Formats: sequence, structure tokens, C-alpha cells
Amino acid sequence: MAAKFNDAPLTDVLAWIWKRFGTRAQIGTSFQGAGLVMIDQALRAGFQFPVFTLDTNLLFPETYDLKARLEKHWGIEIEGLQPAEIVKRLLAKRIIASTSPYAVSYARLAPSLVNTPQEVELAAREVLALAR
Repeated sequence: MAAKFNDAPLTDVLAWIWKRFGTRAQIGTSFQGAGLVMIDQALRAGFQFPVFTLDTNLLFPETYDLKARLEKHWGIEIEGLQPAEIVKRLLAKRIIASTSPYAVSYARLAPSLVNTPQEVELAAREVLALAR
């Protein structure tokens, strides 16, 4: 698979993903260049992937403003995943997570000595997947 798409244009990769997964595939963004290019190219090619961002409740006002401007520009909604939703999605993958009890809640993981390296790696991959 990697060899097939390693040098392929982004739109070819997106087309394969869209054909195979449709709206079950999503684009995660932290509003950096690569993610924004991917969203733009997908939309230009007619692929209506759901788009999300991890909302830590600590984003700068400018980030929320950028999100609103991008939603208006592209005519889409960028879902802001809150800590409780992040925990729910991780628990569905059998990864134990919780929200913090503070006024501003965070999603948190608590790997410990009883976790295997494979479990920690799986948790890290799933959190990274949520962020993409």
C-alpha cells in the first residue's frame, strides 16, 4: 500500500480513500498547512469528507476565528471534538481515558507500569488519528 501511494498525487490518495471508505473516513485538522491543503484538495475534487479538530477548550480566540472563516470559505462545518467526545471515541476502541474534573475539562490518558508497550503505542496511534 505504501509503495502504491508513496509518490502518488494527493488527489489520487484522496480518491482511493473516498471510494473505499466514503464519509467513514474523516480529515482531522489542527489548522496547519498540510491539513488545510488536504481539506482544500478534497473539496475541490468533490470529496465531502467530514472534517474535525480537537477542541481542548484552550484554543486562542484567533483559532476559533480562523475556524469560522474556513467554514464560511469552504461551506462546511469543522466539528470541534470536545474532551468528553474524545474519551467516548477512545473507549469505543478499548482505550481507557477520562476527562479531568477541572472547570476547563481535558481528555486524559493514564498509562502506567501495568500497560504493555504495545498498549501505550496503540493509545498514542489512536490519539494521533483523532488529531489528524
